Amino acid sequence: MGRPATASLQALALAALWTGSVMACAPPQGPQAEASDDEAGSEADTGDDTGDDGGEGQPEDEPLPPLGERPEDHDCRLEGRPAEALPGLRARVPEPWTALGTSFPAAVQILPAPGEQLVPSLLVVEADGAIWQARPEHPSLADVPPTKVLDLGPRVAAPSPDLPQRRGLMAAAVAPDATAVFVHYQRANSPQRTRVARYPLELQANGDLDIDVNAELVVLDIDHEGWLALGGGLSFDADGMLLIGTGDDAAAAPTSPESSPATDPLDPRGAVLRVDVSAPGSGYAVPADNPFAGSDAGADEVYAVGLHDPRLCFAGPAGASWCVDRGSGLRDELNRVEAGRDYGWPRVEGYLCTGSGGECDPALTLGPHADYGFDDFEPTISHCELRGGLVYAGASLGADALGLDPGQGLDGAVLFGDRCSGRIWGLRPEVGPGAFEVVGWLESDTPNAAGVGVLALGADSAGEPWLIDSAGGLAQLTLDPHGVPGSLPTTLSTTSCFAPDFSPDPELVPFQVASALWSDGLSKRRYLVLPPDERIEAFPDGRWSFPEGSVLIKTFSADDGDAPVETRFMVRRNGVWTFYSYRWREDLSDADLLAGGDTRDLGSFEWAFPARADCQTCHGFASGRPLGPTTVQMNRAVRYGDRSESVEAQQLDALVEAGYLAFADGFVETQQGESVAPQLPALPDFRDTDLPVDVRARAYMHANCSHCHHPEWMRPDLRYPTSLADTGVCEPSEFPNPWTDEGSPALPRVAPGDPEGSILWLRTGTRDEGKMPALGSALVDPTGHALLGAWIESLSTCP
Repeated sequence: MGRPATASLQALALAALWTGSVMACAPPQGPQAEASDDEAGSEADTGDDTGDDGGEGQPEDEPLPPLGERPEDHDCRLEGRPAEALPGLRARVPEPWTALGTSFPAAVQILPAPGEQLVPSLLVVEADGAIWQARPEHPSLADVPPTKVLDLGPRVAAPSPDLPQRRGLMAAAVAPDATAVFVHYQRANSPQRTRVARYPLELQANGDLDIDVNAELVVLDIDHEGWLALGGGLSFDADGMLLIGTGDDAAAAPTSPESSPATDPLDPRGAVLRVDVSAPGSGYAVPADNPFAGSDAGADEVYAVGLHDPRLCFAGPAGASWCVDRGSGLRDELNRVEAGRDYGWPRVEGYLCTGSGGECDPALTLGPHADYGFDDFEPTISHCELRGGLVYAGASLGADALGLDPGQGLDGAVLFGDRCSGRIWGLRPEVGPGAFEVVGWLESDTPNAAGVGVLALGADSAGEPWLIDSAGGLAQLTLDPHGVPGSLPTTLSTTSCFAPDFSPDPELVPFQVASALWSDGLSKRRYLVLPPDERIEAFPDGRWSFPEGSVLIKTFSADDGDAPVETRFMVRRNGVWTFYSYRWREDLSDADLLAGGDTRDLGSFEWAFPARADCQTCHGFASGRPLGPTTVQMNRAVRYGDRSESVEAQQLDALVEAGYLAFADGFVETQQGESVAPQLPALPDFRDTDLPVDVRARAYMHANCSHCHHPEWMRPDLRYPTSLADTGVCEPSEFPNPWTDEGSPALPRVAPGDPEGSILWLRTGTRDEGKMPALGSALVDPTGHALLGAWIESLSTCP
């Protein structure tokens, strides 16, 4: 586990957030704002300019159109997928299979059946020790029902109601020459030992498999000190060598990383092993090209280290091998397996530093191609375990079959899913780490109801993708009607969200936030769109859950709002948020959909249009989340009307009254006509000079920093409700920076009374090396920077 050292767009964005270095994906450097021209480290400018506009221009506070009755028409949907996206998928159950009524409730893996199959065939591996062969699309399915081709039964420590943590049969792999099937299981008579074994396989003329359960040959046994993290992955790589994922036995990251077997190449645990089983019989040989073969630096069998619980491994036709590494409760990840690499556990879990000690520098470890934390998502959708996976090698979803240009189909893409939410993700390996997207979702009226989650996902013998849901049902993944790449509107005028003169459609609901994010001085107009009769659900922790099909729109403008530069969309599809950016033409005749990042010269600086991966950096990698529409940001007074006549009202009350907002579980109760605003927390406006400087500074950091700086991502915790003592702002900076000489003590993030000795003030005051924010801004915010300096000067001590 670890952070990527490769130079992909997403990896560089993450590294910038960790180290503060200037990275290739950061916005181009423009001249700093007038109040920030001095070099970092010069005399602190913390004068009385902390109450200027800051944040963004005056249109932020202009009157909003009144909220009338909700319109019946719903045209602003933004359906389709952009040209560079993977195809969208949906689950389809063949009718004969539905009639058969067979299910696999203990499924852990789907494999393609070997050999020349007359009808596409697959193998289903279950934790209770069974392997099934199924032909779900056979025209005479009733005559060819699923067959149990191997039953290890009492040999495996299968999970049970009393011992659900037992793993049983964890994985299987068919030999490249189809003469044997290999299994990896937890032994019943010794649950702290896992075994890799082979069984002879004969392929019949009709494609049936004949496996002799009484002819087990042991490849190797692995002794563990517990059974919480056993690993279990098993797969053949492109060279025909067997990869074996082994867990490190830990329930959580140890206090000292040196105590973890995952850091020791001489220990087979917490690693991926690679062995040669091409010769018949028991045992194995060591491949000569293994990274530690013949070396005292590591065990001959060890191929990669720094893993916690690599539960499933798989390979694609292009040669790369992949392993799903189960986290200890913080993050799950998908890793491309490379010889001799360290994936960072237990120092890091996914990209997150665990606090177990040791060096978290992302350059020292190989980071995951995909990872997510279980708190990354909205409260109504639960995620619990990454399941997978496959590298697509079929025909029906490839570029040729879909009539697309090369690179637009599913060819070579990696697919994986989640056991609880039912979301299915995909990524193109060549794009690099972090750029994974939702391609499908097992929908249900009730989140996490039976049948929604993904237990297993794999390919049949034709390379087409199948999954088994949480009720054990088998389904094929096919093209969604709106899933063809290139079907998303390519101009703003064709989105059906604006009138011909680009005034907002009546279904667009305007809103304002209490403290706005700095956007290089550009003003922003914000709107939300909900499907008919749907409402946003607000939760006690302040997060808002939007219904499927919701759209959030934000237009960035120069010249006090009269010159639109960019319009961004967040669209909730498949239970997650996707991001699209439209660049306004110079003559303002329309705006065009961008496939990636871009820039535009605005005179004094270059405005950066973000790539979709950039949006995920701040909004969250796995699902994204809105940053503005939260209770504390929306709990403010706004004016409804026009410039000549307007009425002030509480924004939350207006949204509730109009039927756009409700409160989960009735945690807010009011009498008719009573305002909800006083019962709920509110974020102050940092521009309000009547407020104490510490209140304003904390509000500014919440709006500009807390989307990354919170407990689930990185220190310090800059959320407004967090007490100053719990933020960690007075701790030394964890990473190298331009203001600390090598070998010198690290500067604190905040040094009371001393802005020039505070990393927080120094980093927010530059757009050179070490800048913060690392993305999304080319100019220093003069008001915000002065406010932070004044706050630091006002501190006499750290709590």
